[in-house]
Amino acid sequence: MHEQLGFTFGSTVVFKLGKYLQLLSRAQCIRMETITEFVGRKSAYQETIRSLETQKQVLSNQVAELREKVEALELQRQIAILRNEVDALQAEKESLTKRASIYTSSSPGEPTEDPQI
Repeated sequence: MHEQLGFTFGSTVVFKLGKYLQLLSRAQCIRMETITEFVGRKSAYQETIRSLETQKQVLSNQVAELREKVEALELQRQIAILRNEVDALQAEKESLTKRASIYTSSSPGEPTEDPQI
């Protein structure tokens, strides 16, 4: 058996040195495991932070690019609408110019100016 090394504190408390050292050793192991777990968690947290920062930067760039693309698409749409309006006005102008030329031509029997009353 183990030796019963220890000391007496007063007349009632006796510590066995061997058991005390085992408990102390176990407590240190638990403390080391806790420290190791903390270091592991700290590393995992730092990696997560780096990953999220990278993801944030990528998404920020993509959002900026999409904003520019949407703005360009809106401008293109506005250009298309204006082109259609300009084309319609050009066609109306040509039609009215042809109609006006009928009235301003010098054909016999047709008035060349607005009739005066």
